Amino acid sequence: MAERPTSNWRRCIAEEAAELAAGTLDPDCACMVELFPEELLLETDAVLDVLDAELSTLAEGDDERIFAAVERVVLALKAVNAAHDECAFETDERGQLCAYIDEALTEQGVDVAALTARRGPQRFTGLGVCLPLAEQTFGKSRARELSKERSASPAGG
Repeated sequence: MAERPTSNWRRCIAEEAAELAAGTLDPDCACMVELFPEELLLETDAVLDVLDAELSTLAEGDDERIFAAVERVVLALKAVNAAHDECAFETDERGQLCAYIDEALTEQGVDVAALTARRGPQRFTGLGVCLPLAEQTFGKSRARELSKERSASPAGG
């Protein structure tokens, strides 16, 4: 099962807390609780819960419904980001969220590469169905750069 980014973020918070308790981390260097407050984690999980529930009803080949589901989750994540002064999801977090969406689709039997190819490789190459999130967040030129970087990496989409 795809690991939610929020699970990773909670794990990082716990690791940092352990380092603080052990005295191996200077308190002035601790930042995870500030970066990922519980409210943000809960809001993000709520969005991903809706996605997960909807994905189980989608079938491969139902491109419009799949893209509509992804669009809804992207817009909901943008709303979460906006509610946190546009700084909840930075580059790395956006990448983790995109990877989660692609993995969740794949686990439901959706061939993400074929889906994005049918939809238009110019728009969706590299970041799977999540490129619109990157485009909306970074602008199209930076999203294209990220897409090329991800496509060039061994794990790229």
